[in-house]
Amino acid sequence: WDVHDSARPAHSWCAHAGTTLVAVAVSTVWIIDPDAHQMKEKSYVATTAYSGEVKLWSWSLERGHDELFAVHDHTRPCYVDLSANGRIVVTGGKDLALNWYDIDLSSGQSASSYIEKAHDSPIRAVAISRDEYASMLASGCVRGITRVWDRESGNLLHLIGGHSSWITSLAFPHESQEEWRTLRLVTGSSDATAKLWSLGEEGVRELVSFEGHDGYVNSVALSSDGRFVATGGSDQTVRIWSVQGRCLRVFPHAKSILRVRFAPDMSYVAVSLKSHTP
Repeated sequence: WDVHDSARPAHSWCAHAGTTLVAVAVSTVWIIDPDAHQMKEKSYVATTAYSGEVKLWSWSLERGHDELFAVHDHTRPCYVDLSANGRIVVTGGKDLALNWYDIDLSSGQSASSYIEKAHDSPIRAVAISRDEYASMLASGCVRGITRVWDRESGNLLHLIGGHSSWITSLAFPHESQEEWRTLRLVTGSSDATAKLWSLGEEGVRELVSFEGHDGYVNSVALSSDGRFVATGGSDQTVRIWSVQGRCLRVFPHAKSILRVRFAPDMSYVAVSLKSHTP
């Protein structure tokens, strides 16, 4: 959508014909335009369908959309995340598999890896760490378990419990925070809580439990400076928290909240509602 004109979509297209769109992930990068001799913004969009199909698209305001990559490795609906540079796509689904693809954005050729049984129950959320190498993957399942994996080797790095119901959303920091000595991860759950975790060599440590929603926490997001957490829930509220656990603002809505995302400059929070309107 055009953020300056909410009534006018900037661009739209049919990503998956004959099936239902399940999940979308977006990464925006700056590239050098050799003709204009200046930096231009370009977005990559990963989509998944109810059929298990996964696609990666490029999009720009000037050129519209182009399909770069398509694969049908999942047998059931799956969830998706996209690395900061748009090259790495990770998917996890109800078939228990965790797949990831390193895609050449020029040719569409890819190198794929997978863990056939990443969990013993359906995967409901996936995430990629936001470092330059997208070195870690996270997956969360309906039993409330989150696993963190090394992307290069596929080895399990951390196993996170702590939630009493399924994992609905996962979020790594946008970039490494110098004041943090360990990587952090936010988990959201249908047990009405979100949690902030420290992932260090000494193991996993729960830092904060964000409690206040009256219903599922459907989505979590970390601000770009790592100081704030946003949560959206089935109780029709968006909540902004400090990473110390204090609820700073509550924004009520008329519908259940499906997704929340901070703007890069933290000037606003984008919200998707169950009524299918942004």
